[in-house]
Amino acid sequence: MPNQLKDEILKKLEMNYNLRHIREDLIARGFSPQEVDNAIKEALEVFMKVSDDKKAGRSSGSTLPSQLGIFTKIKLALISPRTLFESVENESLGKTLIYLFVIALVPLFISSIISALLSPLAVFALFLLPSLLLFSIPIFIVLLTFAVLTLSFIFHIGPKILKGKGTWKQTLIALVYSETPAMILNPIITIVSIFSPLFGTIFSFTLSIWSAVITIIGFSVLHKFSIVRAIAAFLLPITIMLIFVAIVVIILGLNFLAILQSIAKLFTGGGITSPNITIRVG
Repeated sequence: MPNQLKDEILKKLEMNYNLRHIREDLIARGFSPQEVDNAIKEALEVFMKVSDDKKAGRSSGSTLPSQLGIFTKIKLALISPRTLFESVENESLGKTLIYLFVIALVPLFISSIISALLSPLAVFALFLLPSLLLFSIPIFIVLLTFAVLTLSFIFHIGPKILKGKGTWKQTLIALVYSETPAMILNPIITIVSIFSPLFGTIFSFTLSIWSAVITIIGFSVLHKFSIVRAIAAFLLPITIMLIFVAIVVIILGLNFLAILQSIAKLFTGGGITSPNITIRVG
């Protein structure tokens, strides 16, 4: 474990992470301060030696890429989200949105072709598909951007209340990359849903849980939370939204019942009474 801890710290130093943030994150994850400080000391010794080697023109032997490609990001999102979030913590908003558009549009295009091929009017559907996609893609991009920006503001409530270290942009990064499983596997969901709507629903629910787990890991890394605080930060805005929806439903339900009672009085001879007039039937 000490060597693994040292290697993790060294990688973060190579990515220009703030040393104080590295220490706080590791302690929040359960490592003892003494263990962290010893590992930092060893990592700094290696890091300084590597820096000296670079200045002297010698190879450092580091294989860590300065920028991750889209396929690498997809792979990390699926199998090692913590490593992914450590790599994209300071990524620009533009790169994050480009990633979102790619993982959303390509599977959507594949799913559309699958749906058209399996349609009873396959030839007709394939004929119309290019025109429909050309018309719908710009609208889809606008709506997707609006949706992810809105959700990121809402979900940033949790990290903000719990005093997370990251900004709104880090919350957006967590939400975007957490959608990787659901979007990449969308063609499979389409096929499964066509042949078995029940299994399609179960599959979609499983992917939603997977995305939630990735979001929580993202909150933990990007906002420097422990896993428990990251879970709380994730659930807090959901709870607030559910309470808000419940209040709206109750208010609408009470108003609807009042309208029904007024209509019932109207047709049973009770009439509808207003401050100035009374209407009676019969």
